[in-house]
Amino acid sequence: MQRRELFSKSAAIMVSTCLPGVVSASASTPKTKPPTQLSSRSVTLFGDTAPLSPLEQIAYLHEAASDINNPEDLYLKNGAVSALEKQIADLFGKTDAVFFPTGTMANNVAVRLLADEQRLVLTQQDSHLYADESDAAQILSGLNLVPMAPGLVNPSPESVRLEIESWKNRPYPVAVGAISLESPVRRHNGAYIPFKDLEQISSIAGEQKIGMHWDGSRSLLLYGIDNFNLQKTASLFDTIMVSLDKYLGAPTGAMLIGERTNMEKARHLRHLFGGLLHGGWQLALPPLINLPKFQENYLKAQIRAKEVVQLLCNSEGFTLKPINNGSNILPIQISEARLQGLKERLTAADIYARISDDGKMDFYTNLSILRRPPAEIARAFLIK
Repeated sequence: MQRRELFSKSAAIMVSTCLPGVVSASASTPKTKPPTQLSSRSVTLFGDTAPLSPLEQIAYLHEAASDINNPEDLYLKNGAVSALEKQIADLFGKTDAVFFPTGTMANNVAVRLLADEQRLVLTQQDSHLYADESDAAQILSGLNLVPMAPGLVNPSPESVRLEIESWKNRPYPVAVGAISLESPVRRHNGAYIPFKDLEQISSIAGEQKIGMHWDGSRSLLLYGIDNFNLQKTASLFDTIMVSLDKYLGAPTGAMLIGERTNMEKARHLRHLFGGLLHGGWQLALPPLINLPKFQENYLKAQIRAKEVVQLLCNSEGFTLKPINNGSNILPIQISEARLQGLKERLTAADIYARISDDGKMDFYTNLSILRRPPAEIARAFLIK
């Protein structure tokens, strides 16, 4: 069993040359019994992950370990963990990176580190930090999170400036210690913050000596966006969090990235938060192997996803509803006629999607789409 076949099985499959809208009418709906678990053949059109079965994950880890000399670490020092920290730091153009067991812990350490004694932190109301981390910043670090831009992807630069001034000009002034921005934003179907907004907010923060944190959990899903430059974007922030388990193959984990002085402090806070694992090499190995090829494979996956969606939209009953500043999600409206038996056909074909009863489907781009040719994926949607 080959490692590269397991994780990105058909990255080597050439993009199909079939004409848009042409799907073989002679093909019949698969009659095989639906699989009992996801595997290296499964195509998942939801989420950011290309799935493997538990046994395939073990086999993948076994082969990956044989490719790396001395992958073991002790308390997250040396081995695959340290190698991955350097790889990630270089990728984002920073001097250091720190492994964390979860992105939530990394986010919380980042804002605590940046805010220091200035306990006010601005963030989006719909950010993961504010809406999905159980008030951890307030409870564990005594920070006061100020939610901004309810219902929007991000606050405008001017609204950030006004918010800072409003706290500064009170009878008892309060200084903002940090600004945390999530992009892409999960609660907005992966919409991202435009670079010009980030640049202006970063400039405002710099003038006020306010720390900037990027919750870039899904930052690598911005590859392929016009004019996106990872290091240029990262340069606007003091700290960045990137997920290791959403699309890089780790069972769990995240990296906090920044300059070395801050990252040494982050290592100390990681210990205080209970994140100093005895060993993390099993978590670090998959992303260490996958990261160098991720951009190339993800760009192929984007092409594949657009081809499949084009095949569907060239057929009656499928309508694309694009997201403004979207990343890896393509919303599709499916007609009532097309919905009949669709979920069963997809499952029988080992293809999985989340489709609401009224026909709304968020078509996610992840590496699993490289496992089948476009026409084969589209056929499961179109042939009854």
